[in-house]
Amino acid sequence: MALFKCYECGTQISDKAASCPACGAPVVAQNRSQETAGQNAQTDYNQVAAQQQQAVSQQIKEAQKAARRTTVFSMISGFVLSTLSHILPSLIRGGRRFR
Repeated sequence: MALFKCYECGTQISDKAASCPACGAPVVAQNRSQETAGQNAQTDYNQVAAQQQQAVSQQIKEAQKAARRTTVFSMISGFVLSTLSHILPSLIRGGRRFR
């Protein structure tokens, strides 16, 4: 529950009140709309923060996938090169069998 000042007498009024209890002046819709605007701004901020967090999480996942692909490619390449380094010299030297 938020409190604000009455525009007529300055008494603190609840945002739920329809009129000022001290002077009877009706509660101005502007005061209520200011409170609602503040709440909306906080909600908007929370939504933007959640969207940014989602975007960062997605970027992290994509980076992890790329790192896994690079690791697998490096392992396969290393295996192939290692195997070829043992096979090719024996094929070049006259077809001797592998050791």
